[in-house]
Amino acid sequence: MESLDLEVTASISSLKPNRWNMNFLSRKEMKRLIRRMAESGRDGTPPIIVRPVNDGYEIIDGEQRWRAAKKLGWKSVKVMVLNVNDEEAKILCLSYNLLRGRVNWFKLSDVLRRDLEKGVDVFRLYESVLNNEEIKAVLSLEMVKPEARRIIEEAKENDNVTLQHLALLAAYHPKYQEVIAQLIVKGVGIPELKKNLIDTWKDIKREERLTRKKIERKRKLNGSKKISSIDIDEEESKREQVESFKACDKKEESMFLEPRKVRSFIE
Repeated sequence: MESLDLEVTASISSLKPNRWNMNFLSRKEMKRLIRRMAESGRDGTPPIIVRPVNDGYEIIDGEQRWRAAKKLGWKSVKVMVLNVNDEEAKILCLSYNLLRGRVNWFKLSDVLRRDLEKGVDVFRLYESVLNNEEIKAVLSLEMVKPEARRIIEEAKENDNVTLQHLALLAAYHPKYQEVIAQLIVKGVGIPELKKNLIDTWKDIKREERLTRKKIERKRKLNGSKKISSIDIDEEESKREQVESFKACDKKEESMFLEPRKVRSFIE
């Protein structure tokens, strides 16, 4: 990486966001940033870090300041120009995000997953900003179903959701993830999530044993030689239908029916 030691003034229209930025601000935080920049003025606002691309600049750090400047009606901003390649720009961007911003961990998971698909050693590439356990946790977020992810991403005003919360969410069976996401947004702590995760999987295993026993009894009655996957699917479908009917109860509509331990978090 080589700095061009070049601080210049660039037009707002010549700047564009990069595709790796994982930082985001709540409405309250954006209003605070706009107010602070309005008070400081263009010359008192830290320069946006960029790199030259085509006939303009790509933002490495300072996308939120760029957006705030647009809202303020500024025509230009100060920029610091760096000469970096894609890999260096990506790591710099993430470093700044982790240093002084809130990270959209799901978006970072998408970026890492694309890197993996290209054959990139993500543990080597990101070792300067994330340890191995953090990288594994980020990669595990692909196991979170879209509905649960949406609940988390829409709760931008909540600044208490950590990577540890999301890694635990990813460890839950998909059918529980939406309600767990709601609980995380409401402020459920890590110890409660860990305990409930263990209880949840115990309940799932218990249900699986009961279903298999029921199919085994059916097999014996029918004289069948082996358990059919179709039979298992039928029993599972019946059980889910019963749960769906129960969920229609107005008193239960904000609760997930299984496992029972989850209910105590909501009440």
